[in-house]
Amino acid sequence: MKKFTHLFFLLFAVVTMASLAGCNDDDDNNNNNNNPTNSVEAKIATDANLTNPDDWKSASVTAVLNNGVTTITAVGTDGSQLTITLPDDATGTYNLSASGGAGVIYMEDPIAAGTNPNLIFYGIDGSGSVAITKFDKTNKKISGTFQFQAMRLLSGVRRYFTLGEITDITYTE
Repeated sequence: MKKFTHLFFLLFAVVTMASLAGCNDDDDNNNNNNNPTNSVEAKIATDANLTNPDDWKSASVTAVLNNGVTTITAVGTDGSQLTITLPDDATGTYNLSASGGAGVIYMEDPIAAGTNPNLIFYGIDGSGSVAITKFDKTNKKISGTFQFQAMRLLSGVRRYFTLGEITDITYTE
């Protein structure tokens, strides 16, 4: 039951962040290839392309710090969505764990996943980590790296994230 509650919390966070991901201030923090700030990038592989993973890049990123929990939601250039939830607001390495560590949810098609939760990939406990190397509370910026595996719970289909980079994500409180 505790695992279900944790998964429900992560799913709630994803839905909340998805609704916020469409919001955009009229500032100059938009991500583009010439300015890697406020971006999330990684290599993502399937079982079929483990040796030749695809590039994954964010088109938009939002981050929220709420009651000490940090949630970063990145919408990919392909429309997919990656949400990373951290149990703290500090630098450090957070192992994937349903019991107090980092949590990850990945959706290749967030709209379809909204009506079919079997399409959601969840971070696998112990399969990786998120290392936050910068948590600047003055300028409200987060940077770090990540690598992990995510899996659809019913089918066992996996996605492998490697060489993940979080670059100067601006967060709100």
